[in-house]
Amino acid sequence: TYHPSKNTVLALCIGLQLNMEEAEAFMARADFAFNPTSVTDLIVKCFILSGEYDIAKVNMALFAHHEDTLGV
Repeated sequence: TYHPSKNTVLALCIGLQLNMEEAEAFMARADFAFNPTSVTDLIVKCFILSGEYDIAKVNMALFAHHEDTLGV
């Protein structure tokens, strides 16, 4: 009955170094999708598309935009 939060799923996408296609499929399995109006989703998507998987850098970008950071 456990259902992870979206931030947990996003953190796993980064941690598992999934490409965009894999990340979208992984998100869908958890009943989530990238939202084009979500700043968090756009930042994570940008990092995935650029092949940058350093969670600290992702979190710094999220913090700089006043978004919740991904758990580490």
